[in-house]
Amino acid sequence: MDTSPIIGLLNRIYEGQLPLFDDASELEEAWLDVERFQFFSQLYHLIRSKELQQELPEPFMKELKLRADAILFQNMLIRGEMNKLLRVFDNAGIDVIVLKGTRLAEQYFGHFAARPTTDIDLLVRPDRIAEAHALLEREGFCKQDEDDDAHFHFLYNKMFDNVMFPFLGVELHWNILRSHISDTAVDDSWDRALPLKGYQHVKEMAPQDVFYHLCLHGYNHDMLSLKQIHDVVHLVYSLGDEIVYSELFQRAKQHGNYAKVLIVLSLVYRLFPALQARKPLAKMRHWPFWSMQLLRDMTHGQKKWRYYMFRMMSVMVSYDSNKHRLAYLR
Repeated sequence: MDTSPIIGLLNRIYEGQLPLFDDASELEEAWLDVERFQFFSQLYHLIRSKELQQELPEPFMKELKLRADAILFQNMLIRGEMNKLLRVFDNAGIDVIVLKGTRLAEQYFGHFAARPTTDIDLLVRPDRIAEAHALLEREGFCKQDEDDDAHFHFLYNKMFDNVMFPFLGVELHWNILRSHISDTAVDDSWDRALPLKGYQHVKEMAPQDVFYHLCLHGYNHDMLSLKQIHDVVHLVYSLGDEIVYSELFQRAKQHGNYAKVLIVLSLVYRLFPALQARKPLAKMRHWPFWSMQLLRDMTHGQKKWRYYMFRMMSVMVSYDSNKHRLAYLR
């Protein structure tokens, strides 16, 4: 598996290895990756949280902050709209769990703008979907997709008279993965959900459930985004013993997601090998044809031969049963 300058820089940051780069050309290459993967806010807030600003050239940090500030403005608007929606759900007595987004950034990355987001993800119980749908429509959100029994969320958009913020999307979830490729259930996540301060019916997932969800979310997008890679590695470093791999894999096996979680974690551990000493991963599984070059290609919308080989081989390694493998192929 090849690597990249930004992966090298992240390894040094998380492991506290100084200097953060060997020469100016290495830092220039890292910046190209930061631009390519739109990794401005994550890197800026990570550097600040580790108090490493002085380890990087002033022009680098100034440009990084400038780019990160654009994400801050977007996340601030989204957080404001999310808080309005959560209050409406709470007043209507509809239990809702906030997924990802600005709440994840605030809770686990240290700042609501430390991780870019473009929409709002909300999880409701299946028997409250109709009520949640009506509530979103009353708030000006229009449903964008057709019903799909195998899917796990609906998309709603609301238009704004603002060229900088023309619309906002809400994904209304009742599960976290398609039902035909796994037996994923979220009942236990509801049981462990933690109340969000200031609300009666608004909750957030417990740390282990957040981690499980991010692994599955990354898998669902083939881990072809630096954002998804960083989500997983950051939580391993920050949560540490709060993540219990034996419990994680037991739950994943019950849901038919063991292979999915394993290949995601194996990929992250190969990119960040120091994790093995900090939090050992007993078993690893190779994800054929996944590479940083594939990630670069997909960032530019280029589906080359490697991508099609990757998709074909993924079917072989990412399913726990032939039932789910065949369901995907159908």
